[in-house]
Amino acid sequence: MALKVKIDLSISADWKTITVTDSTGSGITGYGNNQEPATLRRADASNVNIEFTQIVLTSPSNETYTFNLSASQAYSATINGYTITNTSLGYAADENIEEGIWSVSYTPYFANAAETINLNSTTTIVYSAVDTYFKNVNKFKINTLYYNVVSINLVTNTIIVNTATGATYTTYFVGYEAIEYLPIVKTLKDCLDSKIAALPASTCPCKEDQCNQLMNMYMLYDAMFINAANVNKIKAGYIYDILSNYCAHSDCNCND
Repeated sequence: MALKVKIDLSISADWKTITVTDSTGSGITGYGNNQEPATLRRADASNVNIEFTQIVLTSPSNETYTFNLSASQAYSATINGYTITNTSLGYAADENIEEGIWSVSYTPYFANAAETINLNSTTTIVYSAVDTYFKNVNKFKINTLYYNVVSINLVTNTIIVNTATGATYTTYFVGYEAIEYLPIVKTLKDCLDSKIAALPASTCPCKEDQCNQLMNMYMLYDAMFINAANVNKIKAGYIYDILSNYCAHSDCNCND
């Protein structure tokens, strides 16, 4: 079998802390001795197989924040998750995290056996290792540089990466990236909560329409999180915009 990394994302009730939880587990596609290559894709204890993990967050305004976890932190993330506070993102302690749809990339890295790979000037890695070393791999770290895997050809023993630095290496790390999206939407949540709280006392002539529209917006709110969890950032973003427009209108125009 080949490892497939999975994560869960959550935001704290005060909208100031993001938690990234490694939900890969063990079993058929999780960490363990059963993965290819055997014994090299484990998360059994601190400093066992996972060498480090890189987490990259991208904000709705395209600011990026990178967190490199040590082996012990990487292992802990598979048990307890990894928390990222507003201050670690550069915000003041009393400042909320930017609202919108956040992107989170989570990549644990593993060392392979000392097989030779040649990274040439045409962004092609030529390798002599057995194919199982690279199943599901989508990241490389060679020295201090990180590479995105564009494609892997198991017939020609070649891997296409996004950039090139011609050299031959026997020490490198392979990464298994998981990407998920997280809506941070304090304003929208406050808006919907306030509208439902005000509805019983509303004297608007279109109160029934208001109620129906509000129920629809709550369903869209839930759908935004479902689409984000299903890695559909575009649809989650569409729903975010719909809800933002809805909340920008006053109650008595029935939010047309």
